[in-house]
Amino acid sequence: MSSDHPDEFGTTANRTVVTVVTENPTKKPTGDACLVVIYGEDLGRRIPVGRDTITLGRSSKSDVQVDQESVSRNHCQITIEGDHVVLKDLGSTNGTYVNDRVIDSVHLRDGDQVKVGRTIFKFIMGGNVEAQYHEEIYRLMTVDGLTEVHNKRYFEEVLERESSRSARYDRKFTVILFDIDHF
Repeated sequence: MSSDHPDEFGTTANRTVVTVVTENPTKKPTGDACLVVIYGEDLGRRIPVGRDTITLGRSSKSDVQVDQESVSRNHCQITIEGDHVVLKDLGSTNGTYVNDRVIDSVHLRDGDQVKVGRTIFKFIMGGNVEAQYHEEIYRLMTVDGLTEVHNKRYFEEVLERESSRSARYDRKFTVILFDIDHF
């Protein structure tokens, strides 16, 4: 059997297929930077980091509530300063950690791990292929595959976020539900 002819699997011994490997994927990820819960309650939860200041803490008035005894009511905050995402500890009792180091204030970099209480978040810059992966995983977790309608998990996340926002800004909050499938 000649090495230029295909074997039983359709391959040849002397032929190598040349492929072009690009640094960037063909579909570039979009979206803002985000925090993803990688350890603790709400595993996989994605928190977008936009232009507004985000507070993390035990208080129901925090943008991201981390309901643990080791977390201060107003534990830390994330702000955008120019092209940088800044994490600042707000004088918390047990400290805020980035990559296992206690911080007062730090510019977050892609891949940094932020520890608040017993919860660990991973910071992912917008435009990162990993951000696209987490967006798709989040979508799969919060949208019903058959109906393409948001599910109970999504409803509970939005309800928590909006009720906290309502309390923070001292505004009324109303929920109207329709049971359309008696499920």
